[in-house]
Amino acid sequence: MFGLSWKEKFLKAIRANDIRAMENLRFPAPHHEPPWKITEHNLEFALEAIIHGDQKTLKYLHSHGINFKFKNFGGMNALMMAVADGNMQAFDYFMDSGWFKINAKDKMNRTALYHACANNAPSEIVEKLCAAGAQLNIRCKHTKTTALMVVCQAKKSANRNKCIEILCKAGAQVNLKDAKGKSAIYHLFDYNRDFATARLLIRYGANLEDAATHFVHLNNLVIDDPSLYTDLKEATKFFNFAKKRYAEQNGTINEQAPKNKTTYEALSDDE
Repeated sequence: MFGLSWKEKFLKAIRANDIRAMENLRFPAPHHEPPWKITEHNLEFALEAIIHGDQKTLKYLHSHGINFKFKNFGGMNALMMAVADGNMQAFDYFMDSGWFKINAKDKMNRTALYHACANNAPSEIVEKLCAAGAQLNIRCKHTKTTALMVVCQAKKSANRNKCIEILCKAGAQVNLKDAKGKSAIYHLFDYNRDFATARLLIRYGANLEDAATHFVHLNNLVIDDPSLYTDLKEATKFFNFAKKRYAEQNGTINEQAPKNKTTYEALSDDE
């Protein structure tokens, strides 16, 4: 059985952030010229470091000729790739390097902020990008989605809500619509029936008519399909919140007879 090739050993050292191993691989014998040029494998080594590397590894590779100023086939630069993988150390390294414009775009018109939100990167990354001047409402070329829309699709609720709060406080437009006419709150209900997040979006001005699209007609306060909701108690909390906020926004609520018996009033108001 064959052992690992030199390139495979070097990739393994990058993943482990083992600079001593990298040095030993570059200089297998004292006072000899290195028989291997790591720059011959620039793309593979660079991509591995973007995903797994810490700042020391990235600095070491760059000092020995690895070029991180490239784009992949989709037009993503190293900063975008680092945030997409949630590598905080690589993100900090590339931000400090000054190599990349904060609002640079890939072939789909997506920025580093968009990639961070689409991949539910740590909220610290989103916060730093916003503080550095990231444009908040840039849209994907085809889907016309924004960073706020795609972060609403994320499954990790705690990090998702932090990112939403950061984006909204920075001035992200909550009611923009994508190519299919869906706003951020619609994306939320497409992927997550998380009523706490829905309340958060509404507090930042999300249109209640958009919130209603999936599951409640506010003109008669009817839930479209109660069987979709496994936690009716949490749903009730949200509906009561939405009803109150709708009244605040519009001054009145249409109390016409509901189409069926599943109304706000039919659900328990118990907290």
